[in-house]
Amino acid sequence: MTDKFQKSVELSYALYDEVENGHRCKHFSLVFYKDRVITIATNNKKTSPWNLRNPKINRQGIDISHLKGSCSELRATLQLKRKTNIPYNKCVLVNVRINKNRKIDISKPCTGCLNLLKFINYKSVFYTNKNGQFEEFLLDN
Repeated sequence: MTDKFQKSVELSYALYDEVENGHRCKHFSLVFYKDRVITIATNNKKTSPWNLRNPKINRQGIDISHLKGSCSELRATLQLKRKTNIPYNKCVLVNVRINKNRKIDISKPCTGCLNLLKFINYKSVFYTNKNGQFEEFLLDN
């Protein structure tokens, strides 16, 4: 596991108990710039006006936009925009999900976040799979 991924997992576990958001699992999105963590965000029950622009469809194809809060990818992107003037195309986004059993689980971005990430055009986007390993999401697909 590379340094960036190891750091992402360690920070996610460190923050796991600190974050109380009412979800069954917790997603953490970390934005790296030159191997430094610039922002860390988690999923949240609160919504944002941006959510209305990104409908959320579950794996069965049902629109669950009325149930969702703010995804960690959206919150990390907004934090980066507010805090810095670093261009997105020079940043790497890493997603980690910790399930209710404190195990690393799949954290592939939802359909709405995938569209956002393609639009934003991060340098790279990585997420954990069901085996706890990192996969790269190819933004040009």
